[in-house]
Amino acid sequence: MQHSPPSGDVTLVFTDIEGSARASSQNETAFLEALSRHNALLEPLVEAAGGYLVKNLGDGYFFVFSDVYTATACLLDFQQRLQQEDFSATDGLRVRVGIHCAVLTPQAGDYFGSEVNLAQRISDAGHGDMILLSPLAAQRLQDNPLENTTIVSLGLHRLKNLSEPCLLFRLMHPALKDRQFPFLRTLTSLQHNFPAQLTAFIGRTSEMNHTKRLLMVENCRLITLTGMGGVGKSRIATQTALDSLEAFPGGMWRVEFADVRSPQEVPEAIAGALQEALAPDPGIEAEARLISFFREKQALLLLENFERVMEATPFVSDLIQSCPRLTILTTSQQLLQIGGEREVIIEPMKIPPEGESYETLLRFDSARLFVERASMARTGFTLTRENAPSIAKLCRELEGLPLSLELTASLVRALTPQQLVPQMSRRFRLIAATRPDLEPRLRSLRGAIDWSYELLTEGERTLYAELGVFVGGFSMEEVEAVCDAPDAFFLLIALRDKSLLKAEEVQASTRYLMLTTLREYALEKLEGTDRLQQLRERHAAYFLKRAEILATGLEGDTRQSMKTFALEVENMTSALKFLEDKGDTESASRFGAALGRYYLRRGPYAVAERLLEMAERYERSLFAKDAEAHRSRLAHILLRRGAVHLRRGECERAEICLRECLPLFEKEGDIRSAIASR
Repeated sequence: MQHSPPSGDVTLVFTDIEGSARASSQNETAFLEALSRHNALLEPLVEAAGGYLVKNLGDGYFFVFSDVYTATACLLDFQQRLQQEDFSATDGLRVRVGIHCAVLTPQAGDYFGSEVNLAQRISDAGHGDMILLSPLAAQRLQDNPLENTTIVSLGLHRLKNLSEPCLLFRLMHPALKDRQFPFLRTLTSLQHNFPAQLTAFIGRTSEMNHTKRLLMVENCRLITLTGMGGVGKSRIATQTALDSLEAFPGGMWRVEFADVRSPQEVPEAIAGALQEALAPDPGIEAEARLISFFREKQALLLLENFERVMEATPFVSDLIQSCPRLTILTTSQQLLQIGGEREVIIEPMKIPPEGESYETLLRFDSARLFVERASMARTGFTLTRENAPSIAKLCRELEGLPLSLELTASLVRALTPQQLVPQMSRRFRLIAATRPDLEPRLRSLRGAIDWSYELLTEGERTLYAELGVFVGGFSMEEVEAVCDAPDAFFLLIALRDKSLLKAEEVQASTRYLMLTTLREYALEKLEGTDRLQQLRERHAAYFLKRAEILATGLEGDTRQSMKTFALEVENMTSALKFLEDKGDTESASRFGAALGRYYLRRGPYAVAERLLEMAERYERSLFAKDAEAHRSRLAHILLRRGAVHLRRGECERAEICLRECLPLFEKEGDIRSAIASR
């Protein structure tokens, strides 16, 4: 197989196993064995033909070849060999293939842009045993035909995510099965109202596969994609629906509720989306007409932004019960709470960790999305070794939130990624768009969060704002203590259900997390108020006490105390900074002594040294006034500073600390500590 990605005039090949999700669910062991045989058959053929493996897609591949003749001959050979194999354990194994020619330059071993999207959509349009060609690929093969092949035009078709129709061609060969195929899996063959997608769909494989499995394998009737505004629910739902065309021969319709304010308007909004498919009848209400229309149809309704019309859930329930073959896919910041509803939680995209290399950066969906959208904003923009660290930093700063990534990438038309990084401190002002095709709420990061905030009750808004004082997560008990919120249990559940918090189980307890972006927005609501100062005071007092209790647990079996310290260290660091900024030397020094013990065991040792040095300085001032009361505490701080210096290889400085603490321990009669300091 070619080891370096070809550049320039190349041929793109996508393959996909038809019905893989269903086959896997029916007999996973047999399917995995068949998949392994499929891979073992295809990869050597591509390698022998000099093709380049871009990626294994799980149940398919993306290859790039230097010329269309070699690529097509290779895939034709594969299809013929595949048909000779026995796959009866999985009721056959049928592969669709799409081939397209384009001029492309690889980026870190991968390919991006509209041409790649077109090639994948050509593959998606076919059925198993088919090889489909783009017009350019077909023309070149007609000029230089493979032996015994003919090329048949299948006409113009609207493909998923493409604004213009595409002429599709099928490669015919006597050895290929010429069974009676259904219509192509394109938008042209289906009643629908889905708009053409103007940008490529990036990543989200796990979320897509989960949703498709619920739709097509488990046959769920109501699936709700939940998540905060700007996380990509709508795009994932749309793409999932478009990828599931063949499952809904009765049609697919998308209904947007962003501008619908009354639940009574919901039936009319759905009827309006169906347009000419639903014959008007002034004498019959929209509810009855919709039930009559969908009663026998195997169809899909995509209901967008349902959080705005939650009181219309009884009508949705009636539709599902009255129309046994209708499936409803919704996007919402909260569940509809209807029996049988399945939730798919949409999280931000995965972000690259610090130090991620240029070569592997594009393995992360967030980086791929940024690079793809930036290349649309500025002609010639590519990922380079110079801008890769800044792109990775932007992905982390923006927490993998697709809306933020897209809007920030659009700024590359004026600023480089390196210039954008320092601007992230004012992200709410900076991240905005002037694109008229975007809904108003999605033209800025603030607008997306405003949309979520407006859904909250007064009590939920109050607690949400107050949660901004926490950093790195919090428990219900901590919220009750710091925010003095007796209803914390119910309010936290409500905020989680409305996608403003994430809940996960940690150490047999529920811990809540909030994105930094949402936290900054929450703090803005309290900025300049006395309440914010009160909350910071309570937060600092609570976590100081917690740190000192945990520090005492570092004497014997330290594992549990270290785990809890690690969980709360961001809260503690934030509280310590508040105390230092406030000038509360006593509390800050106590914090330093407790946190210093944690960093002494965990590192970085430079942090432990700074904290313990601060604690020592304050303890010396107290020791000078009352040696008896503060001798033991000062001695222990000096002992720990000595240990830090030893671990940093600073033997002379360690000796100074240990020599000073030894007589203090001896005077206290603390023989054990005295021995430790020798």
